[in-house]
Amino acid sequence: MSVIPQNALSPELAVKASLSQVVYGSCRCGDVGFRITGSPLRVVDGGVDRQALFVPARQFRWTRGETQVVSYRLPGPDAFATAYCRRCGDDLPRHSRGESVMVVPSQALESSPDVRPHAVA
Repeated sequence: MSVIPQNALSPELAVKASLSQVVYGSCRCGDVGFRITGSPLRVVDGGVDRQALFVPARQFRWTRGETQVVSYRLPGPDAFATAYCRRCGDDLPRHSRGESVMVVPSQALESSPDVRPHAVA
């Protein structure tokens, strides 16, 4: 049985706090890279390996390989879209909400194997 202190951050707030510096990410093959500065607007947990961060576009920058990013949107629904690496097929960040927000899959962040985001000083 684990005991959580009363002053402990909720998991969502802990992730936000850990992203207060600069976080880097990439696809599996390394052709595409990006960085995030500041804190995300929101963290959404969609199940195993499906956590995503919603980051203001102004806090997101591609560091390499932007031309390797392939985006796909269904013709009808505005809500469904995906982006992936042309070489390895790994999920990558994509624009949402009229280009003002980036949806960043947490597995693309450079982190430990359990896919927990961490800050890089």
